[in-house]
Amino acid sequence: MSSVHTVNYSASELPDNNSILLIPPREIRIPLGDNYGGIERIVEDLYNHMKRCNVKVSLLDWDKEFTDTDGFMTLDFSHLKDLSIFFPSTSYIAYTFATDRISWKHDVFATKVVKDWFRKVNLLTGGNDVYLSSCPVVYPGIQDIYSYNEQKEEYALFLGRIAPYKGVLEAIEAAKMMNLPIKVAGHTGMFAGSNEYIKKVKDACENYSRGEFIGDVTTKQKVDLLSHARCLIAPSDWSMLPGAPPESFGIVAVEALLSGTPVIGPTDSGIEEIVTKGKTLSQSRAGELVSKGKTSEETIKRYAYAMRIIDIITDAKSCREVGSYFTVERFWNDLKQLIGVSR
Repeated sequence: MSSVHTVNYSASELPDNNSILLIPPREIRIPLGDNYGGIERIVEDLYNHMKRCNVKVSLLDWDKEFTDTDGFMTLDFSHLKDLSIFFPSTSYIAYTFATDRISWKHDVFATKVVKDWFRKVNLLTGGNDVYLSSCPVVYPGIQDIYSYNEQKEEYALFLGRIAPYKGVLEAIEAAKMMNLPIKVAGHTGMFAGSNEYIKKVKDACENYSRGEFIGDVTTKQKVDLLSHARCLIAPSDWSMLPGAPPESFGIVAVEALLSGTPVIGPTDSGIEEIVTKGKTLSQSRAGELVSKGKTSEETIKRYAYAMRIIDIITDAKSCREVGSYFTVERFWNDLKQLIGVSR
């Protein structure tokens, strides 16, 4: 993976208005290396791709003082858009995920479900929906470092933050209903659940003879787990968080599909848009979508049923085809059209 170097910026250092500044989230620093990264991974991959394309691009260093300037086009991926006030609207685009504050300048949304959620909130608070209706949806992309292994193993995989709103315990219970082995891997640091919740997850794996808690993994380990898994189960449910939107995107779903591994995820979420890209909205050969039940137990049963039929409705080729839409090259090409860059 290419390394990323951050520098400080001032108007005099930027050669012309064709220079582009990427603003990453401030919470997890780039370069990521083998560290966990969500939106940060998307920004790092985009930055490296733009450099390879000889685009004049810089990456904001949050550790250094920012100088007010309008000398470049800005793509803001940060959560709270803290620096949006420094940029004129004609040279500023805010890329908005579900946890983000929209900038009210020139927003681009990661998925339709994020846009719809912001529209509903806007209407409920008496806002004007005309602005949000005109905002485009541009799906993010990631670098394809994943590989398909024909020798799939008989385990389901949960991979993501070990946090309640990611549905980790529900994934374990669904696997248990199916008597299917499950491996649980993912981030236990920043943005993960409490120590108490992580302990519950570990205990749930220990109390299930076919459960295995792995915890934090390196990039190499993640690639290996995804390539051998029978399926990825991602029962994200952000509704338990006050005022929370649905799952905004789900990078791990793209990673699984690029590994030839089908995805089981929730309807009405960014994961649904990934799994059904170019397919029907009810079901895709790249995975199975599960609607939320009236009770937690009913939802778990639906995920268990999806795990039962996943081999019948999916194949590795279809998974790869769907996942291959979410490339960093396509992401940059879509962004170029919005900001008027010819390179």
